[in-house]
Amino acid sequence: MGCVGFQFMVTLFSMAHAKWLYAETSEPKFQTIYGTVVGQKIMNSDVFLGVPFAEPPVGELRFKAPEPMKKSKQKQFLAKAKKPDCMQSVISASKHVSN
Repeated sequence: MGCVGFQFMVTLFSMAHAKWLYAETSEPKFQTIYGTVVGQKIMNSDVFLGVPFAEPPVGELRFKAPEPMKKSKQKQFLAKAKKPDCMQSVISASKHVSN
């Protein structure tokens, strides 16, 4: 490959890479009966993280069927980060394995 061909390939790669780096930065949003959900754009995808589908299963709701979300006074829900995982019990395999 000649010098001109190499320069062309480098320029072409740089242009494609720059488009990926400086992709559209507007925040994707959608309207629900509970308010506006605001996500983020990652590469070419609209991403909404941590959107709840039901009330948290705490107190009397523990081990019951999911309850619909209650309307919030909050006008926007930021869905840009994952929420914490549910707590899990740690079960040691050594207690259950006999030799």
